[in-house]
Amino acid sequence: MRRLLVPCVTLIWMLSASLLRFSEVSAADSMDVVPESASVVLRLKTPQATLGRLADYVNVVQPGFGEAIRGNLPALGLLISNPSLAGVDAEKDWWAVVFIEARQRPAVVFVVPATDTNAIKDVLPPGWLFHAADKLAIYSEDEAALGKVKGRVSGKGASLWSKTDSASKKLFESSDVSAFVNLKQLSQTFANELDQAEPALDAFLTQMSGLLPEQ
Repeated sequence: MRRLLVPCVTLIWMLSASLLRFSEVSAADSMDVVPESASVVLRLKTPQATLGRLADYVNVVQPGFGEAIRGNLPALGLLISNPSLAGVDAEKDWWAVVFIEARQRPAVVFVVPATDTNAIKDVLPPGWLFHAADKLAIYSEDEAALGKVKGRVSGKGASLWSKTDSASKKLFESSDVSAFVNLKQLSQTFANELDQAEPALDAFLTQMSGLLPEQ
């Protein structure tokens, strides 16, 4: 159970701390380049415009305070390991693709639309792996995870988007900040942990039901 808790806590952290966008060469404005093996997909819709909308809202609640938000785009650069936003296109969506495997550290692949892919590559911290596809910068600290996304960009395998229902697609695309959690993949990854936790959960529910009034 504790082994399952660690990835879950990490996942929650990822949802709050990692943001990004996919704008693939031949499948612009879609999630078609996200492989079906992805555990979580995160998107920040047009960061420049989203910050503007947030600033307008804050100004309605507290006039004047929204301007501090409107000019704080560089703070988002910290989330994609590019504080200066060198070479980043802030007028297109930013994405992050998270791969989670049992007993392994979650691997994040950032996919950023670029005005200059070389500029993004040059400012990445040591140890990061980089791939450019036209105006798309793809980078990660994990070679295997990066390879999965690169393979999908080149058309290999199936996309997660192709397995997604239309209602979920509509909700994801309409939100300024979106998170798509692939529960099917996660349940398969942690199948052993879930099986081990099931007896304890059953016992807990039985105990709790015994404490409740009959009515």
